Amino acid sequence: MIIDDSPVVRKILEVCFSRAGLSWVSFPDGAQALAALKQPFVPSAIVLDIHLPDMDGLAIVRLLRSNKSFDETAIIILTGYDSFLSRLRAKRAGVDCFLSKPFRVTDLLATISRYARKGEAYAGPTNA
Repeated sequence: MIIDDSPVVRKILEVCFSRAGLSWVSFPDGAQALAALKQPFVPSAIVLDIHLPDMDGLAIVRLLRSNKSFDETAIIILTGYDSFLSRLRAKRAGVDCFLSKPFRVTDLLATISRYARKGEAYAGPTNA
């Protein structure tokens, strides 16, 4: 699952995931992503930005980590706000990995493979 308000970043991730053979779904904000997560599926990995238009990405992380259904979901922050404090807050919220923009696709795919169950970006319906 991809959660990023930038259409360019979402498109880059979608293309990269597709080329890597990963299934995915993407959302421009936290509200849409959380609504999708109410359905009976649990993504293997979530790649999200910290700063989203409707809610803080770390608030999403805390909500997910408070639900045991998402204990095995890899949560990866991909953000342009790379500071010691941002990394510390992300770790305390329950993030598995923190990557900063600009990023290398190979690093992101390796991170997903390392943390996600079966290396899948999304375990649900076909790409949206």
